[in-house]
Amino acid sequence: MAIGSTLAVILSACGGNAESLEARDTSTSASVETTDSQDATDDADSTPDTAAAPGDSVAVDETVVFGGYRFTVVEAVLGESLGSPTVSLSIDVENLGPEAGRLDPSVNLLSGGSSLETTGFGISTDIDPGATSNAKYEYQVDAAFTFDGAAVTIGPEGSTQARVPLDGGPVESRDPSETIVDEAGTAEGIELRLDRVRVDWHSLGHHGVPSDAGTAFVHVVVDITLGNQSRTARDTFELMTPDGQTVSPETAPNEVLSPGVPAAGLEVGFIVPDPFAGGYTLRLLNLSRYPDDAMVEIPFSLAPTTN
Repeated sequence: MAIGSTLAVILSACGGNAESLEARDTSTSASVETTDSQDATDDADSTPDTAAAPGDSVAVDETVVFGGYRFTVVEAVLGESLGSPTVSLSIDVENLGPEAGRLDPSVNLLSGGSSLETTGFGISTDIDPGATSNAKYEYQVDAAFTFDGAAVTIGPEGSTQARVPLDGGPVESRDPSETIVDEAGTAEGIELRLDRVRVDWHSLGHHGVPSDAGTAFVHVVVDITLGNQSRTARDTFELMTPDGQTVSPETAPNEVLSPGVPAAGLEVGFIVPDPFAGGYTLRLLNLSRYPDDAMVEIPFSLAPTTN
């Protein structure tokens, strides 16, 4: 965004009612001068943006979600450190997860087509669930830096990043979504209920590994009671995607599920192509006889998100 001011100089001329040829010539000359001055003003308005100056700042106040945290980019300030220009970001960070976690994403500044890594400070302590801390990030920039075209990206390169422009452009953020399913199936003493499905872009849903660009995590939350066979959750399920492909779990609890012992709130995560919307089927596999056969199948659908 352009920072600065434009000085407009307006020239005007006036003439009397008793006109002589000389008076009309003078009036005409003044009119021409006015036009030339206006052209010069228009040219000044169309000149490229100049570099920002130390002390310049922009109030951003935009919020995105990444990795189980909510980031609110509050302000960006151009300053100076050891004789070199810097940009400092103030970012409020809220922990959306159920456990305390330490913020450790890639928070980069994009300027002139280059990604600048922070030189400090971030957050070095855990953030409690539901709590918010303020993080400060600083970047070295060149003397020609301007806030026009600059943006903050959150997340490593190649992942599904969040993006906050510093010039008022559109914000990019993939917020998690949750779908209540509440469907059940039974077979050979096995009871399975699919409670809900969450879509996000990080394994385990909170503070996990970010998904690659073009993919999403689908987390199914189930209650299950086995019949007469012990098995692990990773070996128990697979997911059929809208294009008819089947995928195995990417994340799942490590404990063994015992026969007759209910396991509630079991969360199993799958990586699927993004856009992710469409019809899915959760399949409980028959490991004892035909591993590719499903003993229980529960279909569900996921709607596209609006961001």
